[in-house]
Amino acid sequence: EATEGRYSYAVSLQDDVGHFCGGSLIAPDVVLSAAHCAGQGDYKAIIGRHHLKKSEGDEMDVKVEMTHPDYDSDKTDNDFMLLFLDSSYTGYVNLVQVSPDTVSEGTNATVMGWGDTHKDE
Repeated sequence: EATEGRYSYAVSLQDDVGHFCGGSLIAPDVVLSAAHCAGQGDYKAIIGRHHLKKSEGDEMDVKVEMTHPDYDSDKTDNDFMLLFLDSSYTGYVNLVQVSPDTVSEGTNATVMGWGDTHKDE
């Protein structure tokens, strides 16, 4: 488990049932997430939540979902979208740094989020 606050840009997408997807804050009013998370109805982007079972963090309204135009749900190609928030987040957060660089195969990387942690899932 990560130290609380280490990934302050982490966003939890939550509806009335709870967490269903994650994302990263890349601008004060823009979240980068997966396109397969789109179309879930009414939900909030929660910024500053470390434990999903607690109520910490700030709830932000999502104004627009913009999936990649070439997203293919059958192959999960281009599986990303931008979420535009109704207002800018004004709390303290380190925005994730999006790089134009391609990461070569075999390069060590850190992956964070609340997703599956088992290879077979």
